[in-house]
Amino acid sequence: MFVGLKNGYTPIQRELMVETIKATYAGKLEETVEQIPVICCPEGKETSLQPTIELDRKIAAQRLKAILGHDMKSKGGDEHSLKDLAKETLARPPKQYVPQVAVIKEACHKCHGSKYKVSNGCEGCVARPCIFNCPKQAITRVDGKAVIDQAKCVDCGTCAKVCPFNAIQKKTTPCADACPVGAISKDADGASEIDFDKCIYCGKCMLNCPFGAIVMPTQVIDVTAKIVDNKQPVIAMLAPAVMGMYDGTLKQLGQALKELGFADVVEVAAGADVTSLLEAEEWIEHIVLKKDPLMTTSCCPAFYNAVHKHVPKLSQYVSHTGSPMYYTAEIVKKSRPDCLTVFVGPCVAKRHEGLRCPNVDYVLTAEDILCMINAKGLDLKKLPDEPASGSRLGSKEAVYYCVKEGVTEAVLSSVPRSLERLKQNKGHHFDFYKHPEDAEKEHTPIEVPEGISASAVKPIFISPLDKKGMMQLKAYGEKPEKAPGNLIECMVCEGGCINGPGGIVRAQMGKAKIEMIKKTRAEFKDIEDVNKI
Repeated sequence: MFVGLKNGYTPIQRELMVETIKATYAGKLEETVEQIPVICCPEGKETSLQPTIELDRKIAAQRLKAILGHDMKSKGGDEHSLKDLAKETLARPPKQYVPQVAVIKEACHKCHGSKYKVSNGCEGCVARPCIFNCPKQAITRVDGKAVIDQAKCVDCGTCAKVCPFNAIQKKTTPCADACPVGAISKDADGASEIDFDKCIYCGKCMLNCPFGAIVMPTQVIDVTAKIVDNKQPVIAMLAPAVMGMYDGTLKQLGQALKELGFADVVEVAAGADVTSLLEAEEWIEHIVLKKDPLMTTSCCPAFYNAVHKHVPKLSQYVSHTGSPMYYTAEIVKKSRPDCLTVFVGPCVAKRHEGLRCPNVDYVLTAEDILCMINAKGLDLKKLPDEPASGSRLGSKEAVYYCVKEGVTEAVLSSVPRSLERLKQNKGHHFDFYKHPEDAEKEHTPIEVPEGISASAVKPIFISPLDKKGMMQLKAYGEKPEKAPGNLIECMVCEGGCINGPGGIVRAQMGKAKIEMIKKTRAEFKDIEDVNKI
């Protein structure tokens, strides 16, 4: 399915989350959480079309466990009560959270494996191109209609392509077909199961399951509880991709976050400017000076996971520069060590990256924030259209990070400044996730030849990262010198982060608003200090 597409499942999930958030804001989560499945699945209400109301409520309770932030593998059984899990959520500190995708067995439809089938649209034509072009002779004519022998069929799709009546269709298993790394298979009962040694946490399976059977734990209740607790300031870090996803203006979104209880709102685009500067320096050092055959970007965590799990030969070429989330959180923590940082974006793989980043406390999706807004009954369009923070805004290029080719565009714009820093021996030495303030330390001088420019960057773009894209990455890993460029920008979601599974609007709509915001921003070359928020 598409992100932001109207469907029957999303309202079910949102209602559960909104009710849970309301109870948390009211300080009554423990005492009311057991009733939330009943509230959301009342007698006489058609919910998710399950055969019984009892099954509806049981599935709702399993989804609620994920909303409370618990991994379904260890906490999905009936032996763990919602009340006990809610109590655990309210008490746990940051990082005590396992963002592991899981299948709710009761909700799984046990879809049959992908295969081609002949529909009633077959006209039994004389030409019979399906029969004559099948490479395995798997199709015969029975009672005047084409019939496919599934034992011989190899799912090549030739028959579907040549049928003049479009009568041959592929019956799919949406979750498995969407997975780019083959992490989904069937268990003994026919339900889907996930191999976590292969999973890259991209969320494509969740997005494409039409039964809402695949879930990932959230941290929305953790964050809401910390806001209610009011012992530490909670700061929202808005990713570029979510800046155009809500009704109202970006300033009104900032006001809404303040109404939700966030102490401040900063743009991750400001951290993206740091990433651009350092990634350009790293590209110059590795491609121009060390003559490495290529380098890849590193800000998409699902791509990072895919390389390290499935294409290890390519991992040596992945940039060591931190992501925009990493640098934003680092800068925020340096200015406010007592705060809790909350990244907000449409990417579910960021939940895993957040556990690796020492200064990121929590990760929420655009969907999580929308449910918080709905729980508070806020209308963004009625809020003041005024800045909610005095923090530095991201550059024109940084705002566009969330769109395919945006990262490369930003790196290209950073090359002149990066060259100057390298010539002054203030360059970054690329120990993993170091900050450019380390430039104050003594560095080994780097001799930079004259004549280097952004034109030397030869980009390769991969988005989405699907099965075909994985084949490309494996080919580049085997023979990097054969790659048709020297900088690979890979974004797992089609068209970039703007199409992440935690988003709330169609990518085209979000991109249009981002382009409007982009027009109001200064260019990277005019940002005086990329180190400050």
